[in-house]
Amino acid sequence: MLTNITRSATYMLFFGMVTCWFIACKPKETGPEIKEPLDAGRVFVDATLKGDFETSERYIIHDEKNEKAIAAFKAYYKQLPANIKTETAVRSWKIEKLEEINETTSLITFSHEMFKQPITIGIHKKDNTWLIDFSQFH
Repeated sequence: MLTNITRSATYMLFFGMVTCWFIACKPKETGPEIKEPLDAGRVFVDATLKGDFETSERYIIHDEKNEKAIAAFKAYYKQLPANIKTETAVRSWKIEKLEEINETTSLITFSHEMFKQPITIGIHKKDNTWLIDFSQFH
């Protein structure tokens, strides 16, 4: 037979575990709804170049491939020297091209002063907002 103290401790442990489970399983937040693919690309690229991955992550499709890609970008960025991070953030970048593939898929190509070649990323409309998808990354 459990004593009142043991029973209380058991309940506290159980409710603590349930609370942790709910917090850990909470879905990733997305940013404000973006109605145009160009806006999604602009917000994502700008935040990423500035090292603001909290914002960047709000604008990706949350699946295994995209989670791995953003984690790789974060790890790479983290190891950069401070002066390179600053340079990346302040140097200019521009959108070279927006290509609409269909009603729910676009490609955006951007260039940056520090990159040798332009970069293309995919943007997909999901649940009425445009999100980045690295399956089209090159």
